[in-house]
Amino acid sequence: MQEIIRYLNQPASAVFFMGVCMAEPVSTLAALSAAVIKSAVAFLPGAAGAAVSLKFLGDGLSFSQKLISFAVGFACAVYIAPALIDFFSIGGERVHSGVEFLVGLFALATCRELFTEINSADIIGSLKRRYFGADK
Repeated sequence: MQEIIRYLNQPASAVFFMGVCMAEPVSTLAALSAAVIKSAVAFLPGAAGAAVSLKFLGDGLSFSQKLISFAVGFACAVYIAPALIDFFSIGGERVHSGVEFLVGLFALATCRELFTEINSADIIGSLKRRYFGADK
């Protein structure tokens, strides 16, 4: 009788079975969607930073180029931000999110400038001049 009274006094989310409180069963779809949403929320700051960078640097790009640029910024936020956080021993969840956002934001600009410098620098010509002498 005591178990029945405990059962009736419990909220709807808990069920007593043989004196043990058990949670209600959750469907596989609900559990899977909760796991996907939880992992997606962790990547949201980096994705937001990559999307914001496209607002400023995406002029003149086609849709496919914008999609690739977003993916590059997002990938940099996912892989570079944790390395920076560990290297500089940064603490706090909000600060981690801020670092991920900033890496996503500046990754595209940094890569764009890096490739511009590489393309404008005459690397092959510089190597020829250094090792084979100047053209006469």
